[in-house]
Amino acid sequence: MAKAHNLLLRGLNSIYLQAPHVSIPTDIKDFLVFCRAWIRVVSLHHSHEDSTFFPDLIKLTGREDVVSAEQELHEILHQGLERFEDWIRGVEEDLQKWSWDGKSGLKAVLDSFVDPFMKHLREEVDTLRSLKDYDTQQLLDIWDRTENEALKSVNKDTLVRSSSLDSLWRMLTGSYGQYDMIPGSLGWLDNKEWFPPFPWFVPYLVKWWYSRRYRGAWRFCPSDFWGNPRPLIFNEEYAKKAVAAPRGFFGRWFRM
Repeated sequence: MAKAHNLLLRGLNSIYLQAPHVSIPTDIKDFLVFCRAWIRVVSLHHSHEDSTFFPDLIKLTGREDVVSAEQELHEILHQGLERFEDWIRGVEEDLQKWSWDGKSGLKAVLDSFVDPFMKHLREEVDTLRSLKDYDTQQLLDIWDRTENEALKSVNKDTLVRSSSLDSLWRMLTGSYGQYDMIPGSLGWLDNKEWFPPFPWFVPYLVKWWYSRRYRGAWRFCPSDFWGNPRPLIFNEEYAKKAVAAPRGFFGRWFRM
C-alpha cells in the first residue's frame, strides 16, 4: 500500500510543481492528458479499495468501523477529483481558461482536496498497521484479490502479468488504460520494485508503443518508464525558453 501511495503522491507532486510553468497551448494540452491519467489511476485505486479491499477487511475483522474513516475520506476525495475533471474539460473546451493562480485556477482546484488526500495517504497505512494481530496470510490474500481486480480492470481480458502471445496481442490492441494510466503509473515510480509486479518487457512496450499516443504528456513524469528518477523539466528556466521560442511544431522541439 505504501508503494501505491508513493506512486500517487509523486504524480500529484509533478502536477503541483510543474503547472505554474506551463503556458503555451501544446504544453497545456499535454499537461491535461497527464492530469487526467493521474485522476484515472487514483479513481481506479479507490474504486477497488471500496469494492474489494475494504469489504474484505470488514469481513475479516468483523468490525464495520475498521475502515470507516478511509471511506469518508474517499467520498471527499471523489468530490475533489470530479472538480478536477470538470476543470480539465473546461480548459479543453477553451484553452484561454488555463490558469494556475486565482479562484478559477488549477491551484485552487488542487488545494480543495490536497489536505484530505494527504491525510488519507497517512492514515490508511496506519489503519493497516493496526491489523497486525490478524492472520498475515488472510491479509495478503485480501491484498492479492484487490490487486488482481485492479489489473483486470486495466486490461479487461487478461492480466498484465500474462506472457502468452494472445494476451500480449490484447494488451497491444486494448483501449482501457494502456495509453494513459500505464505510462503515467510507470513514470511516477521511483525505484525498480515495480508496483504492481509485471514482466520485465512491459516498460519497453510502454516506451515504444503505449506512450506514443500521448507522448508529449509523459514529459511531465518524474521518472522514466524503468523507474529511474529524473529532474522535472517544466521549471522557471523552461518557462523562459517557452516565451522566447517560436510557436508551432519546431518551437516545441526547440523548447525541449
